[in-house]
Amino acid sequence: MDGGKEALEKFAREAVALYGRDAPEMLLHRAELAHLYGDPLAATWHEVAAIAARITRRTDRSAEPSPVRPQPSPAPRRISESSHVLRKKGSGRS
Repeated sequence: MDGGKEALEKFAREAVALYGRDAPEMLLHRAELAHLYGDPLAATWHEVAAIAARITRRTDRSAEPSPVRPQPSPAPRRISESSHVLRKKGSGRS
């Protein structure tokens, strides 16, 4: 990969880090605006949006949750006799 492509990849990764799954849409919007204003970088914005879309698709596949097995809830704790007796004595009743 040459320096220009690496820079676009880096920019796309940073955009995904900042905007998450919305990054490709945001970048495409910028590409459309650039095209409307005759900006020669419109094609570059499109390319960055495509890279960001690829990154988010790859991230989505790797982030799919694995099936989680329900864990049994812990057994209720029992109050020992000694703590029960201590509470009765400390309550002020005879």
